[in-house]
This record gives sequence, C-alpha cells and structure tokens, in this order.
Amino acid sequence: RVPVLIEGETGVGKELFARAIHGEERGGGAFVAYNCGAASKELIGSELFGHVRGAFTGATAEGRPGRFELAHGGTLCLDEIGELPLELQPVLLRALEEGVVYRLGDTQPRRVDVRLLAMTNRNLHDEVKSGRFRGDLYYRISVTRIRIPPLRERDIDIDLLVEHFNRRLAQRHAVPLRRLNAEVMAVLRAYSWPGNVREMRNIIENLLLTSREEEVALDELPAELLDETGTVATAEPVLLQSTSLEETERVAIARAVHGAHGNLAQAARSLGVSRSTLYRKLELYQLEGIVKPVME
Repeated sequence: RVPVLIEGETGVGKELFARAIHGEERGGGAFVAYNCGAASKELIGSELFGHVRGAFTGATAEGRPGRFELAHGGTLCLDEIGELPLELQPVLLRALEEGVVYRLGDTQPRRVDVRLLAMTNRNLHDEVKSGRFRGDLYYRISVTRIRIPPLRERDIDIDLLVEHFNRRLAQRHAVPLRRLNAEVMAVLRAYSWPGNVREMRNIIENLLLTSREEEVALDELPAELLDETGTVATAEPVLLQSTSLEETERVAIARAVHGAHGNLAQAARSLGVSRSTLYRKLELYQLEGIVKPVME
C-alpha cells in the first residue's frame, strides 16, 4: 500500500491503470478520484480535506467530509497532481505523513488510512527543479513510479485497440461493426496519435456513428491523420475500390506514388519496400499508365 505515481501523456489511460492497481487488492475499500486541476485552490482544499459549517462563503450548512475521509480504508486517486497549488502541497504532505486531516474551519483531527495513487502528465522532477513542486512531496508520492508509454510507442497495441473500440462502441450505440480495410489500418498505424488512446476511441466512435456503410472509406478519416501520414484521400475513381488483398496493395501503391508526386524513391520508402520491388509491383498491377502522367 505504498504511494504510486503514474506518469503519462494526456489520454494514455492513467486512471484505468489506477483502477487496475486498486482492484488488485482484495477488500481494497473505496476508490475515490479527484482532479487537482479542476478548481481554485480554496475549493481544492475543501474537496480534499472537507469543511465545517461557515468555514467559507458558500460552505454547506451542515459541513462536508473531504475526499480523504471518503477514501478511508481505500484508495485516493489524485489526477493532475502537478496542478496542486504550492500552498496546499505541505498540507497534503502532512496528511500523508501523519494520516490525519483537518476539515477547513475545524481544529478536530480526523484519522484517515488512505492509499494514494497520484497521476500526472508533467515531468514532476523538472517541476521540482523549477520550484513549481515541492521536492519533499514529490519523493513522498513517488515511492513507486509507473510510466505509461504514449500510443506512438505502443504501435503493437493499435490493432488491438481498434478492434476493442469497434466492438465495444458498436454494442454501446447498438450499431453494426464497421470493417477497416488494410489501407485504412495502414494510416492508423502510421499516425503519431498525439491524443493517445482517447483520440483513437473518439475517432472510432465517430466512424461508427456517421456512416452506415459496412467498410470505412479512406476519406472518412480526419484530415489530420491523412495530412500527417501523407495519404491522398481523393484519387482517380479506378483507385477507390478495394475488393481483395491484391487490389488493396494496388491501391496502396498507386496512392503512395500519387502522394509522392511521382518520386518513386520516396514512394518506396513510404511503403517500406525497395525501389526494385516497387518497379516490379507497378508492372505487375499495370499501373504504369497511372504513374507516368504524375511523373511527367
């Protein structure tokens, strides 16, 4: 039950990991989450430690327990811990060290037994160096550290996540699953996913809800995916249909050459093949007539 600091970019799924850590313990008690960047420092103090009647303007008449008390015997998960105001950081440190909290406006100590999971998308070590985060608190909450890599470093997960979200979200919205062909999947694998898993989930959900076609067309993908991966979403009509593995390869080759403006060396690199292999494929699929006008 040592504190765990979960680090990772926005959208990588830090809270899912936190819930998994909490769920590993039998009889782990309540899981109470709070976002430290969601309110003013006055409200954060009240939310974390609670308040008594009349503690501040707007306080409830009967007072209220804070997240520490609600998580007693369980797990307190603090998201965006790096956003916690400096004035509240020693208060949090004291609560962790002593296992005691004081509600705002109260002098009565309340003992709490809480396992802390803290999450951040910042580099807290750098924040300590710059004076924006207390070093003593950093070392207290990072007894164990877990870094969740961004999706661009987990490309092996892309196919699994696409399948998962396609199935799960189709069930949620009571719509048919959609088929993502090899060309569409190639774009998804090549994209850098700055919004990580959350961005992927939103894109798959959008694809499910905006068309009734069984197969996802390339031009349904968001422009930022196509722009970044150098994919041409519109081409000659002869290139738009893909009915077999060979035809899918033919389409991918033609689009790569078109997107490279006839530069076959560049097109070969984007496809991950040698130039000699590209020449052979162009001849095999009789694409010389499509390529030559682009090259001239």
